[in-house]
Amino acid sequence: MLGQPSLLTWAQTTNQKCGPSSGTWLGTDPTPLPGQALKSGGHNFQTPQEKADLFLDRFSSVHPRNIADNRHFEAAIRNKIRSRTTDPLNDAFTQEELDKAMPRSKRNATGPDLIQNKMIRNLSKPNKTSLLHLFNRLFTNTHVPTQWNNAVVIPLL
Repeated sequence: MLGQPSLLTWAQTTNQKCGPSSGTWLGTDPTPLPGQALKSGGHNFQTPQEKADLFLDRFSSVHPRNIADNRHFEAAIRNKIRSRTTDPLNDAFTQEELDKAMPRSKRNATGPDLIQNKMIRNLSKPNKTSLLHLFNRLFTNTHVPTQWNNAVVIPLL
């Protein structure tokens, strides 16, 4: 944890570089201002919609635009799955693979379901087996729950 002098120096530096609202994000501003405007390119962005659009513009500009249509990939994957040829990449996941993958997961990557990876790593053996069966069933049926496509993105400014 940062000591008081270091925290004060950090707050002053971020205030100079990022503007006065940075103290609110860091928890060093004694009077947080909910709904404070964001400034970019000489414009103020006040409403949540304006702020969301600003983030969308900023982050979408760094995302590649020439990604092929997902329908093409989905069709190719489904055709490969339906084919009778065996491929070791299509084998069921093993308990060993699950055990190897668990420690590699980020410690604090909590999703919208609020389940922490630390909780998953500490499951009992029977619960890990159930989790493995779930993953294999989803993999075999080529199904990913729509909730798994959702993420919480917190921009660090």
